[in-house]
Amino acid sequence: MMSTVGHRQADPPPAQVTRFYGNVDYALDVISNLQITFTHVSTLNDPFDPHLILETDFQEKRSVLPNYVKDNHPEKLIQFKKFCTNSRWNESINTLKKQLEDLKKTLFILSTIAKDGEQLPKDNLYMWSHYGNGHRGVAIEFDSRALGDSAIKYHGSQNGTAFGPERIWEKVAYCSRLPIISAKDFYDFLSKPLGDRDHVLSSNNGIEQYLKLMARVKCDVWRNENEWRLIWENSDTRTKIQRFPISADSVVAVYLGLNIRESAREDFSFEANKKFPKVAVYQAIKRHGAFALDFERLSLTK
Repeated sequence: MMSTVGHRQADPPPAQVTRFYGNVDYALDVISNLQITFTHVSTLNDPFDPHLILETDFQEKRSVLPNYVKDNHPEKLIQFKKFCTNSRWNESINTLKKQLEDLKKTLFILSTIAKDGEQLPKDNLYMWSHYGNGHRGVAIEFDSRALGDSAIKYHGSQNGTAFGPERIWEKVAYCSRLPIISAKDFYDFLSKPLGDRDHVLSSNNGIEQYLKLMARVKCDVWRNENEWRLIWENSDTRTKIQRFPISADSVVAVYLGLNIRESAREDFSFEANKKFPKVAVYQAIKRHGAFALDFERLSLTK
C-alpha cells in the first residue's frame, strides 16, 4: 500500500523550498520530465537519520517498570505485576521493534532547504559546496504548495483516495539528544489490550509520538540546513527511488552553480525554455570583493 506518513505539524511550510543537486543530470531530469524523486532513507548519508531504534529511559528492563507503577500508580501495582508477565513483555517489545523496522523499510523522502532568517538557500555557500558538488551543481526552488498539491494528486491517482495538505510537509526537528521512550509511555502502552498494541500508530500516545518524531529528527549539527521534507511511505516496493509527476507551476526558479560546466548551462537553458518558459534560470557569479554569490538571469535558448 502506498501512503504518506502523516505527523501533526505545528508550523506551516514556507512558501518556497530549495533542493540542491550535486548531479546536474538529476536536476535536469526534474526540468525536462516534470518529476521529482524520493529516495529511500537507507541511502541517506547520516546513519542517525532516521534513528528508528527502540530506546527507553529504563534500558528496556522489565524489572524497572514496577518501581514506576509503585511511585505513580500504587493502586495498580498488584494488577500490573500480574499482567506484565515475561511473555507479554517480550511480545510488547517485539511489537514496537517491528513497528520501527517496518517504518524504516518503507520510508522515502525528498529533502529541501528553507530560508533561514534572512539567508536564502541560494546564497548559502555551505550548501553549494556540500550538496551542490563544489558549486558544480544546481539548486531548484520549488513552490511548496504546488509541489504538495502534485503529491496529493498523484497519491489519489495511485490509490483512489486523497489526504489533506497538512499531511504533506514535515519540518525536521533538531535535537542535541535523541528523545527516548519513558517508563510512563511504556506503562500506557502495556496497559492497552493486546490487539491495540499492533496499531500503536493509530492512537495518540507517547510511543506514537516517539515513532513519528524519529522519522524527522536530526542532530542539531545540521540545524543550519533548516530542512523541510516531503515524506512518502510505500510498502509495495524495495527499490531505492520513487518518482512522481509535478505541475509546471511547482518550479519557481533554477540556480546554476558558479562552477557548472558550460554544456550543462546550455542544457538547462534549452530544457527550461521548453517546459518552464516563465521560470527564471540564473547563473551564479562571485560577488566582487566578498565571500558571496550574485546571480545573473540567463536568456533561455530556444
